[in-house]
Amino acid sequence: MESTSGLRYPLVAGYRIGEEIGGGGFSKVFRAIDDAEGRVAACKVVNLFISPSLGYGTPNVKELQKEVQVHKSLRNPYILEFVHHEIVERDKEAEGYVPGLYMILELAVGGDLFDKIAPDVGIPEDLAKFYFAQLAEGIEFIHSKGIAHRDIKPENLLLAANGNLKVTDFGLCAVFRYKGKERKLSGRCGSLPYVAPELGAPGGYDAEPVDVWGMGVVLFTMLVGNTPWDEPSRNSPEFTAYLSGEIWQMAPWNRIQGQAKSGWQGVSVNAHPPDILQQLMLVDPNRRISLHAVKAHPWCMTWVQLS
Repeated sequence: MESTSGLRYPLVAGYRIGEEIGGGGFSKVFRAIDDAEGRVAACKVVNLFISPSLGYGTPNVKELQKEVQVHKSLRNPYILEFVHHEIVERDKEAEGYVPGLYMILELAVGGDLFDKIAPDVGIPEDLAKFYFAQLAEGIEFIHSKGIAHRDIKPENLLLAANGNLKVTDFGLCAVFRYKGKERKLSGRCGSLPYVAPELGAPGGYDAEPVDVWGMGVVLFTMLVGNTPWDEPSRNSPEFTAYLSGEIWQMAPWNRIQGQAKSGWQGVSVNAHPPDILQQLMLVDPNRRISLHAVKAHPWCMTWVQLS
């Protein structure tokens, strides 16, 4: 396939590059077809060089190397499959090829979760429960490998043809456990509405609670169709109201509270969304619910229900 500049995209592990289907600041995503095997995938092309004419920015190569190594090591039904990667060197540009890092990934034909969430409405609670259970499975597996995702948001949660949720985009991930030894992480990263309030704290922060908080914000967004705040700080009136507890009397939080109060007779209050949301988004990370406890929560789907 030729780019707008006249350069060509090479065959990558037998896949030819088709039409562009997405992209970001320094990458483009294409449909990729293996004609011999009849397989279709996605190809993420990341420019490793300065090529403004191709419409790319300039990425952090070290971070890209980490993303590739982490993603290719993770094999789980709820993580987007990493198929293959290779680098087309800069000298290939003279031969007419677009240089850069090429990653062949599973094609999530259902798009991302963000596009499924109706603004100010959300998605049905049963569907939110289904996606949330799969997200918990995926993140628990990632944590079991000593890795924190640190950028959990609907745009990074893709949907396969069978409707299953797939965690992707490991560009901001970090290793917090290696050979049994854990370390605190540092640095503020991620999309502000979804980041945990302890990010950037002096002395660093524990990895796993950060992802649990992000899962809570995703769950809230699925249920009401909006993020709860622009950022979790006292600069946000919504977050300040959350700290005081007043927010549960405000829209759209009172809608979730109302659903719990009008729920099925005889069902424990713990089986409704407000309880798990409060535990997922406890401001004190030491008191925040663990992923193991999340999966055992009355509101969540069990593994048997999920499978």
